[in-house]
Amino acid sequence: MKLILTFSFSATNEELKGNVINVPMDQTVTLQDGTKIRFKNLTLTKLDSRIEAELEKAAGSEEDIQMECYLNGEDSLGNPIWYVCDSMDGKNVEFVSDLQKGLPSVDSEWLEFQFYFYERADKKDQQPIDIVDGEEIVMEEDGVPMNRVDVGDPFRVMIDQDMIGQNDTSVGNRPAQVTSEQIRKLTPDMTREEILEFLGDTQDIGSGMHVYVHEVDQEYQVKISFTGDDALLGVTGSDLLKRREDDKD
Repeated sequence: MKLILTFSFSATNEELKGNVINVPMDQTVTLQDGTKIRFKNLTLTKLDSRIEAELEKAAGSEEDIQMECYLNGEDSLGNPIWYVCDSMDGKNVEFVSDLQKGLPSVDSEWLEFQFYFYERADKKDQQPIDIVDGEEIVMEEDGVPMNRVDVGDPFRVMIDQDMIGQNDTSVGNRPAQVTSEQIRKLTPDMTREEILEFLGDTQDIGSGMHVYVHEVDQEYQVKISFTGDDALLGVTGSDLLKRREDDKD
């Protein structure tokens, strides 16, 4: 007999926001070819969790990165945690938690991660990925032996409980860090999508229009406005920097 259980719950938007923890991250792992994955932000709730990261391809590499990669470890309460790379869209990478394999507790003081992926191996060189009841468990993909490859050392992310509900710290809801040289490279014919791709996702404070805020050289902010999704920038990056100086005066 198959037993089917259905669960339901209700919560207001404010209640959900009040139970979200956003933790800025600044950890980087480097693959064998020099490609880097920089972890930028952790979002954690009682129901799920995700990690936003950025991919920096190795110099001279033109091929798209296609690999299954993971993060696992434990939280400060001893709970196992496990994240799988869910998407690689250009330079943007997102890892999502697996509720069945391990979701960290929102009451944790820290989370400790190990980054790894699997690569093909000869049968004679295959290593077990786990031992259950004295039996070695190995990894295979379509019948091909695979070995787990850890990249870098484990790293720990501290969680400040005072950050609960501070959604404005999440990526896309705070000003992105850019340089004045990046701003100077902007041209009048650039679209909104091109600028977001070039400078990265950032805070949008517009109402009825887009007003993107960027923090330049970690010193001051520049706002880039678009009246609609199809609008062009219309000014040079140098104009934007000069306008900021004029406003300051």
